[in-house]
Amino acid sequence: MKIVAEIRRRRGLTMRKLLSLTMCLLLSVSVLAGCTQATPASGGSPAPAADRAEANISWQYKTADETKAMLDAQESVIILDSRPDDMYTKGHIPGAYHVPSYPVDTPELEQVLKDAVPNLQGDDPIVIVCKSGNKGAKRAISFLQDQGIAPERLFILEGGGDGWKIPEYTTTVNDSAIPN
Repeated sequence: MKIVAEIRRRRGLTMRKLLSLTMCLLLSVSVLAGCTQATPASGGSPAPAADRAEANISWQYKTADETKAMLDAQESVIILDSRPDDMYTKGHIPGAYHVPSYPVDTPELEQVLKDAVPNLQGDDPIVIVCKSGNKGAKRAISFLQDQGIAPERLFILEGGGDGWKIPEYTTTVNDSAIPN
């Protein structure tokens, strides 16, 4: 009898330990869930998503020379300059479509880019010019793809506006062209 009583006592301890461990695990999970970002209540903007520049996209690039060759050949191409007004007015590619949405990291800047989408329809390649040809252009491309622009049309100007060192193809004249 003593052996049976001892087995029952040990099983009770094991069950209590298992129950305690389960409760601790559930409490830990609920604390972790409570510490994550949530969507603000009542009409606020949703919590920011992962950085679009880190999206799993096969980024396509055009060098300054390739872009200049397209312009020299008068190929149909849309040069979308996403840099802020001050950078754009210091020097930009003539005829670029200025959509000041750089660095496309807020809902407001995404809206500026979204407003331009109707002017980007068609089959012409779109070369995105941001400051340095990195995250701003990548965010713009990721956003434009979400808006239905075909990925094969979207290119990043390698080096961005900082890398455009072709004086005869740089202007300070405000000549933003809406693509037709």
